Amino acid sequence: MKKYLYLLLYYISIILGVTILTGIYTTITGQMSMPKETSIVDLNIKPQTIYNKEVNMKVVTLLTGATMTTIGVVNIINDKSFDHKSVRNAVPLDPHRLLVGLGLTTISISIFI
Repeated sequence: MKKYLYLLLYYISIILGVTILTGIYTTITGQMSMPKETSIVDLNIKPQTIYNKEVNMKVVTLLTGATMTTIGVVNIINDKSFDHKSVRNAVPLDPHRLLVGLGLTTISISIFI
């Protein structure tokens, strides 16, 4: 039985090795055949407008994230979070902590927009 298990593992490792090496080769040859100069692509993106005034979406996203984080932190500081001691294996993930995490994620996204 052990002999068949080793034989099966041997065949699986050969198949995975061939698959991975083929993928690496395809990636390398694809990168080598790409043109060296970058092409300009018109994405046809229109600026966001509210009442015919242009809005900076980066600032709006940053302020939204800061607001969500502030609301979550204030509620945690004021002890409005939930009691997790009554449940044995609870994950301490109440809505206020989720709000803080979502706010920080939104701030991070606004940096990369």
